[in-house]
Amino acid sequence: MRTKSASEILNDATLTTWHSFDIIPLQDSGPLELIATTNNVTLATGKVNQALNFNSNSSYYQIQSFVLLGISNYAYSIALWVKRTSTGGGTLVHLSTQTDGLGWCVTLLGFRSTGEIVATNWDTSGKEVVGSVLPINAWTHVASTFSTMNGLRFYINGIHSGTTGVMNYSTAQQTVILTLGNPMAGGSCNSMSIATGVYFGSLDEFRVYSRELSATDIYALANP
Repeated sequence: MRTKSASEILNDATLTTWHSFDIIPLQDSGPLELIATTNNVTLATGKVNQALNFNSNSSYYQIQSFVLLGISNYAYSIALWVKRTSTGGGTLVHLSTQTDGLGWCVTLLGFRSTGEIVATNWDTSGKEVVGSVLPINAWTHVASTFSTMNGLRFYINGIHSGTTGVMNYSTAQQTVILTLGNPMAGGSCNSMSIATGVYFGSLDEFRVYSRELSATDIYALANP
């Protein structure tokens, strides 16, 4: 048996969830096997094997039971591949304490009405990093990371796009839920400049880590 490297051991220890969308039925390929539920999503050709396609106003992919992501100031990283099929706004990753998208809630990744992709976080007020307008019908890798030392950092295609600088992360202090592609009933939750709404397009290789990934880590994910 091959001995794992230190980086592989660290990855295994801090990978909270990983959804490759290559396994049927759709499920968490990470070590915790978090429960995922879907509605009106289909499989499509992905950046890596298969992807999940959101093509309906009722499409969503919801993952429950995130413990550390619900603890204030705990470091995290979110990474995924995005392939839009429409312009304008839309929700990529919505965090909430209720399955309907409400309770304590914030949209962590999404698009402005003018098409720029935005990463957000919540301190005593909303913080955000605004990226570029993503191309239509082309795969783009996006990642956001947080630590109290570096604040919120945003990466597009493995390249650092911007940061909030030092900040805290104030969250629900309870287990939270992530919903992909749809804010559900939480469209009026904290979203900063994101124009919340249904996302149309495909998503692939969705990962959440319980640590701040390094720039090298992000670059590796963006270049599979």
